[in-house]
Amino acid sequence: MSKNFPVKTVALITFGIDFLGIAIAVSRAIILDRSPMRYFGEGGFMTWISILQLLFIAVLCWKISTLRKTKLKSSAPLKKRPAIFWRVTALGMFFFALDEALEIHEQLDRIILRAFKIPENSLTTRLDDFIILFYAITGLLLIYWYRNEFKHFIASLPWFKWALFFSCWTIFLDMLGHDRGTFAPFADNLDQLNYIHHWFGAVEEMPKILAGGAFLVTFYSCLKIAKKMKQKSNFQTTDTNFKELIKKS
Repeated sequence: MSKNFPVKTVALITFGIDFLGIAIAVSRAIILDRSPMRYFGEGGFMTWISILQLLFIAVLCWKISTLRKTKLKSSAPLKKRPAIFWRVTALGMFFFALDEALEIHEQLDRIILRAFKIPENSLTTRLDDFIILFYAITGLLLIYWYRNEFKHFIASLPWFKWALFFSCWTIFLDMLGHDRGTFAPFADNLDQLNYIHHWFGAVEEMPKILAGGAFLVTFYSCLKIAKKMKQKSNFQTTDTNFKELIKKS
């Protein structure tokens, strides 16, 4: 994405790939009479689309961090050093890519239960949901802390709102479908219950894919804005230096 593509073009390509991937996964599951989680679950190609999106976002955020470096003393408050925000975001997105590939948060809840010898019940089995919620709250707090930085990127807000919308749906569906017993009233036997649960799991993954796409477009838009800000800053610096040179001569 080093070329200067318009934001709408990147959005069209990104969401085109997302919707095409979803359509192929659903079609193959129906036509071949397979579980949709074969494509949306761990190791499925939709998971790899999600991972690639997160890695692209991490790269975009790191590029923005290099453009948002400020010549401030090391003692300056963190909120006045925007490059830190973008680097933390880049590292966070890289971690989410690892989490998507290795299911870290799903493993973490089991480790916590074993370490503290906590018995499994209807609440503790949802620990991974609370871990996801913790991720979301941490991200929102980081955004609030650096809210002044976001004022420079207001043009990317519509895409960010879509990303939040899809993310909220992902969290909601994940918490709703955690226990397959939720779907028991709609099934006559265990096979039907598993069938419904697998399809709900696939539906749950769809807004997550779209959220990743919306975040990718958001941060691509931010990168374009950051480049313009850097060019403007360089021009102003050059203009100031030129005027000082004229005065001295």
